[in-house]
Amino acid sequence: MCPELPEVETVRRGLGIVGKTIKHVERSKFKLRYELEDSEALIGAKVTKLDRRAKYLLLSLTVRPETRLVIHLGMTGSLREGSDVLKHDHFRFVFSDESSLIYRDARRFGGIFWADDRLLSRLYNIPEVFDAEFTAEYLKTKLEVKSRVVIKTALLDQEIVGGIGNIYACEALYAARISPLRLAATLALSELQSIVYYAKSIMHQSVSMAGTTIRDFVGFHQEKGNFAAQLKVYGKDRCQGCDSDLQRRVIGGRSTFFCKNCQI
Repeated sequence: MCPELPEVETVRRGLGIVGKTIKHVERSKFKLRYELEDSEALIGAKVTKLDRRAKYLLLSLTVRPETRLVIHLGMTGSLREGSDVLKHDHFRFVFSDESSLIYRDARRFGGIFWADDRLLSRLYNIPEVFDAEFTAEYLKTKLEVKSRVVIKTALLDQEIVGGIGNIYACEALYAARISPLRLAATLALSELQSIVYYAKSIMHQSVSMAGTTIRDFVGFHQEKGNFAAQLKVYGKDRCQGCDSDLQRRVIGGRSTFFCKNCQI
């Protein structure tokens, strides 16, 4: 699984780098999906703020204060403290207090890069799932023009709402008893209210349990997420409600699990 909002938030909470000054940057010879240009500019920069929007970590620095340094974990990325550089480690930031931050990514689908204006605008102007602005009324307005899009695809659209990933979309739709195959534009306001409620509730619970570890994810202190034990439908074989076989479909290139009896 890719680290989703609860997993990235878990990493953010573990990072204690605000106020630290970057003394040295080491990088591997391998290219990542997102490439850091002008890494030398980071030397001497102080980390003034650490944010998270959707699935991105955003560092404010004393250099280039008009933008942000972005860390995107991709599918298998992780961060840790340490001095030993191991296989699949691609960046090591050494701070003036001799502590360090290492970025590891076995599949190299993530990376570290300077944010452009378009990304910053999207991240800060489009509500993420925890924002008060993410309501059923907001969602209905956005979905009314998506006449041929199913609700599962719409929930994963980061231009509609930031932060909902594949696992949590499956779980929210199962809890709301709504089929992922329903056309998004046909959903009633009451159904959207249920989706919004469960998306927020389930993801808050996951954050409180340090996220979901299915294979690769670990937090900054290398802890595994505990929410996997709470999953009701993702990766499961049978419905907990009616005990029928769960369905698995690929929607938008992502595995989708649902119950054809309980979700309508």
